[in-house]
Amino acid sequence: MKLQTHALFVLISAILLLGMAASQASELRQIYVVGLDYGGDSLQVVNNSTGEKTHTDVNSGGYFAYGGMAAIGDFEAQATIGYKVSGLFYDAPIWKAYPVDLMLLYRFSYFRVGLGLTKHYAARLESQINANPFTYYEDSTGEIAQIGWKSGDHFSIDLRFTTIKFKEKNVINAPELNGNVIGLYMGLAL
Repeated sequence: MKLQTHALFVLISAILLLGMAASQASELRQIYVVGLDYGGDSLQVVNNSTGEKTHTDVNSGGYFAYGGMAAIGDFEAQATIGYKVSGLFYDAPIWKAYPVDLMLLYRFSYFRVGLGLTKHYAARLESQINANPFTYYEDSTGEIAQIGWKSGDHFSIDLRFTTIKFKEKNVINAPELNGNVIGLYMGLAL
């Protein structure tokens, strides 16, 4: 199942990228995206020496990405690679991942809606209060649904819902963690 999901992700990526490159009428732009996600399972970490509990939410936090966008008529194809991190502003475990997002969006005059796939690489939980400060998770694939407002061809504000599950690496029968989040994103296309 994991190999099939990865193969599907690679196939859709190749089709989108080939479509963008082959379309002579397309408008190609760089895109910068920042966002903030909320949701996911809450992970508690217990300090081995004091018993103090702290927590962080799976897949929540800040999102920073760079990529490309091609406009073809009323459609946009968007591919980004990013960095996701939580827990930077308070003393808590830190969730980190490197998402690759592929989306197809339909533009109305000032709004756009879209669907896509996301693949999160090297997801991990960092906690400085335990003897083993890192917990690593398998690469995970999920889906994206997005609706937003677009000002001209350069600026957008989007509401995004991401569904994804994470499973701890090298642990037999590890439970899946819910990484479903809702987020507010801003994009700048140049």
